Amino acid sequence: MSITDLTRLAERGLDPLAEALEQHRVRFVQEILAAAVPSFWERRAEALEAARPRPGEFHGKATATELRERDEALAEAAAACREHAEVVRRYPDVIAADMAAAVAAATSTPAPGLGVAS
Repeated sequence: MSITDLTRLAERGLDPLAEALEQHRVRFVQEILAAAVPSFWERRAEALEAARPRPGEFHGKATATELRERDEALAEAAAACREHAEVVRRYPDVIAADMAAAVAAATSTPAPGLGVAS
């Protein structure tokens, strides 16, 4: 939220802090929902795979050791994302329960000046 946005909110009689907190709360819930879907983790794995160093690419001053370490780290992170996607596929009921609890927790405590969220 920019200074201009905060100023406009204040001019309209709205609490800029409360509005900013509400935006963060909404974004948090969106992230919870996204992380509960296997395709989120598959896309993340694909992005990590795409970031791995490739032969023939310009690597700047990176040494062969640094490139190998980077490649291994990215491959490991991509594998972890794929494993996470598989867990979400295998245990949808557990994931749904955890997600519901997290969303409930995120939406049950009102931000200052906003009243009770519903």
